[in-house]
Parts: sequence; structure tokens; C-alpha cells
Amino acid sequence: MTEIEAGEFIQRLVHAYPGVRFTEQNARAYQTMVVTLPAAEAEAARLELVETSKFIPSFAEIRETVMRLRKRASEKVRPPRLPPAGRGPSPREWGTCLTSMLEEQARFDRMAKAWAEKNGRKPQRDPGAQFVELAAAGARGDDVRDRFKREVLNDQEEQERRYP
Repeated sequence: MTEIEAGEFIQRLVHAYPGVRFTEQNARAYQTMVVTLPAAEAEAARLELVETSKFIPSFAEIRETVMRLRKRASEKVRPPRLPPAGRGPSPREWGTCLTSMLEEQARFDRMAKAWAEKNGRKPQRDPGAQFVELAAAGARGDDVRDRFKREVLNDQEEQERRYP
């Protein structure tokens, strides 16, 4: 994050808490620390903290939220484990999984769209979209076991290499 982006970030943070007395000294201290964070991750953390915090968050809370969001994002990309041999998920199980995945995908899409509009860029595609498509096929009752092995397990092996 650049110093200009950090300054804008701090302004948006302070404006979300109108009752807070925020001095120039406080702003400089925040700016010194906030520039170490990636802009998009810091913005996502700010949005979450504004929704959940009564008081302006400390830098430590911002950093913790960034780390939690990173961890959540890396867990979302990881595919589900293969069911026990000889048994595939039922359409009902796929449907339950699909509902949860669609909610997460909608949340990702909203955040990606907001980020893209702010930065004048094209929104990113949800990295878990292929799993949503697979769950939708399973919920329809399609036989997805071979597709699961072909697409998901290859991706799972790649994820395990990246994130041991």
C-alpha cells in the first residue's frame, strides 16, 4: 500500500466512526503501520471491522483481521475431501454444500465488485467457482465421482503442495 492509499484508508476508517477524536499524530502513527499491508486486504478488513466494531479498531485489530481473512480465503480455495470409498455424496448432501458455497460466492462477488469499481479494474472470478459448479452437478443427481477425482483431487494435490 502506498502512503497516499494509506492516507485515504485512514480517512475512510475515521469517517466510519464520527464520534472519534482523531489527531494528526494518530493518523501518522496509523499510516506508518498501515503501509505495510496490501491495500485490497486492508480495505476488506476495514469493511469487516466497521460492520462489527463499536469503536475505531487499533492497528493490531486491523492486522489480525487481515490475517484472519487471508486464512479464510486460503481455506475457501481448498476443495472438499473425497468421500469414503464406495460412497459418494447424495444429491441432498450436494445441495446442502451448494447452498453454503453459493452464499460464500455471492459474498466474494460483492467484495470483488466493490474493489474493482474503486480501483477501476475488472472484478476477479471467485477461485472456488469450479467447486460450486461441481456441487450444482451433484445436487442435480449427476454422477460426479469421476469429475470429482479428475478436477478436485488434482487441485487438492496442488493446494497441498502450495500450503503444506
